[in-house]
Amino acid sequence: MLSSMPLSPLEHWDAVICTSLAVHKSVDQLLKAQAAFLKARLGARRMPIPQLPVIPLGVNCADFTFREGERQRARQMLGIDDDEIVLLYVGRLSFHAKAHHVPMLLAAEQASKGHKVVLVLAGWFSRDATEELYVRECAQFGPSLRRIFVDGRKAKDLKAAWAAADIFTSLADNFQETFGLTPVEAMASGLPVVVSDWNGYKETIRHGTDGFRVPTLTLPPGSAEFLVERADFGFDNYDTYTALASQLIAVDIPAAATAYSTLFGNPDLRRQMGAAGQKRARDHYDWSQIMKLYAQLWTELGARRRSKVEGTVPAGAIRPDRLNPFTMFNSYPTRTLDGACVFALGEGVDRKEVQRRLSAESIARAAQVVARPQVVDEIVGAFEKHGPSLSMSDLIRHMPNVPGESVERTVMVLTKCGVLTLQSKPKATPSASRP
Repeated sequence: MLSSMPLSPLEHWDAVICTSLAVHKSVDQLLKAQAAFLKARLGARRMPIPQLPVIPLGVNCADFTFREGERQRARQMLGIDDDEIVLLYVGRLSFHAKAHHVPMLLAAEQASKGHKVVLVLAGWFSRDATEELYVRECAQFGPSLRRIFVDGRKAKDLKAAWAAADIFTSLADNFQETFGLTPVEAMASGLPVVVSDWNGYKETIRHGTDGFRVPTLTLPPGSAEFLVERADFGFDNYDTYTALASQLIAVDIPAAATAYSTLFGNPDLRRQMGAAGQKRARDHYDWSQIMKLYAQLWTELGARRRSKVEGTVPAGAIRPDRLNPFTMFNSYPTRTLDGACVFALGEGVDRKEVQRRLSAESIARAAQVVARPQVVDEIVGAFEKHGPSLSMSDLIRHMPNVPGESVERTVMVLTKCGVLTLQSKPKATPSASRP
């Protein structure tokens, strides 16, 4: 979709919002590659694209503010003692499409010496086999960590996990991750965070202030092209492609262990970083702040649209990539609707029968999209008043307050389910008369 933007009818008063500077840079890389391709292939000299503003995602900070005593009740609910330190991960529990668990386990295991650490994994598994793998490898790579799995799809349990936590962590190592909302939710909860220095995390988390960002490493540009080819030829599906690519991204495990150890041993630093992050979340990522950025963008785009700067799409231009289906397939039908078509109410059809047919499950859902109930009533009323048969032109004339296209769509729906019948004899198309 992104690579097709230069060929689509988007204008400079349109916008595609990037949730982070990292995303913006990725989109810019893609568009530069597309520009080079179009220049080499077609001799293109310009590449019109919409605005690409950077506006982050937001959270409702009030949802992550916990009342006095709520932390204690949450820890009791999860069976956590007062002297245990809770390291929390929130998100999909997917080692190939979110964050690999082994670096986190190895680092936390190394840092936990001399501390009672509980690792709370709040999320969900895509299948039972993945859950079994996590249970097995948590025991293998983090044997001294007490582990609690919380179903992140249950609001009450997830809220308890946030309330009970001391430290949040997310060592994302996947190209699929672009912004990362959970570290912002963690800051809103007043938790210090340990995250990978990756994607949008680079912008949301201030290293040494709100928590720690752990260095990451991957291959240089242009590497492992065979992975792209495997996916392009259909040998690998998207899930497999993601899994293979993520295997070539590494998180600095010793650095993660140092970050965990620093926070495990310093409750005052945890409180200090948590307070700093909470203020940052309220000042920059609460939806009340984010919506101001959206409003500012709408104003700027509106000004661009009203300016004297012309667009790049010729008036009346047809989109070949989304050609109107009734234009593209106009050779299919015996006849197309026109003003000379004459319709009559179907035999035995009254208003009650109209509603019965339109409420049929196979018709109702689509009919609600393309035909409004009030237009149906007016069409039936026109036949009752001016019938028994009416041409399409007469029908539109009897309904001056309804757009002609709306009348036409509704007539087609009513004809499809037999409420109306076409009376005039159709003329054969040239193709139909051929042997």
